[in-house]
Amino acid sequence: MLEFEATARKVLGSDLKNLLLRTRLEEHTATHRKLYTEYLKERRRLINNNQYSPETFYVAKVSQDLQSFLKSQMTWKKGRYVIEFRLNTRNFAKVSSPVLAFEISEEDIILMQNNSENMPKLIHNDCYSLVGDDNLLTFQWQWLDKELTKM
Repeated sequence: MLEFEATARKVLGSDLKNLLLRTRLEEHTATHRKLYTEYLKERRRLINNNQYSPETFYVAKVSQDLQSFLKSQMTWKKGRYVIEFRLNTRNFAKVSSPVLAFEISEEDIILMQNNSENMPKLIHNDCYSLVGDDNLLTFQWQWLDKELTKM
């Protein structure tokens, strides 16, 4: 089964950069949901009809569309990123949360771009794991351990 991280973020409309990011995240989420739902529906249809073959499903349009989309979403830009937490509760609560920042460099971007090469392996493993195939592909995610600074 594929696993994806969820990100929730409230963005002020007065900040155009953040507004564009929010729009991009909303478009990403909607497109990902659509492609992944199509992928799961087709897989379920093939399984229910005893027609599922990992070799065939991996090269099928729904699998390749999902793979291409995921690869295309591995985009980063050099610069400073700011993280602000806002919490809402039903009851009054006094919460202190810092505003944090981190920097992404050109070297970081190059390292993170390597993750896009994992997408074919990720989809391959998802297709083959349903049939108990022991020949799953190994891959390594590139993670950044950036220092967060208080603003």
